[in-house]
Amino acid sequence: MEKSNTLKESLGTFLRNSFDLMVINWMFFLCSIPVITMGPAMCAMMFVMLKLSRGEPVSAAKDFLRSFRANFKSGLVLGLLAAVLLVACGDCYFALQQTDTTRSLFLVVGILMGALFLMVLSYAFPLQAMFENPLKIQLLNTVKLAFVAPGKTV
Repeated sequence: MEKSNTLKESLGTFLRNSFDLMVINWMFFLCSIPVITMGPAMCAMMFVMLKLSRGEPVSAAKDFLRSFRANFKSGLVLGLLAAVLLVACGDCYFALQQTDTTRSLFLVVGILMGALFLMVLSYAFPLQAMFENPLKIQLLNTVKLAFVAPGKTV
């Protein structure tokens, strides 16, 4: 009798979490349709996911929208910084089209710039979702985290 109650509770928790994940993903998709708002949407998604992973009570849509509004400015800046990754990819693509000596220069610059921004931004969105720091301090913390343990970051 006790096993069946535990099974029902765990099945209920699984189904609730699955539904919350679907809601979060749809909210992220809808808020990312104007590409410029992808940064705040990513911060909001991270915020709700962190609450879910801690087992805290979650109202997926309300928490998402609340976090989206709260992190809009800083998330927008982080999203624009993520656009630097696109520039790095374009730089690498441009380098692969070249045949002279500039090929290696553009390729090295593109790879280094892309790797640096990818390392930093992998910490930026979760930190922005967890803490309420000014953006300058938040970016400084992400750089510190990225280079304290580069093996784990990679």
